[in-house]
Amino acid sequence: GKPPKSHRLMIDAILWRARVGTKWSELPEEYGSYKTVNERFRRWYDSGLLKNIFDTLGAVGDYEKLVRIRTN
Repeated sequence: GKPPKSHRLMIDAILWRARVGTKWSELPEEYGSYKTVNERFRRWYDSGLLKNIFDTLGAVGDYEKLVRIRTN
């Protein structure tokens, strides 16, 4: 299969969606398949990893937007 997309690219894609507020399917092609990004987002969110990443980076405001994404 294909090698996995970089974590940095996935975080950029997740942040893009949080900023723009669109559907996953409207994610720009530069981030790869929106299904791949969404899958990784859900895994990271459900495991608590995404919260740890944002806590570490000090981006609490962005994480709160991501919580709203998860519920949509």
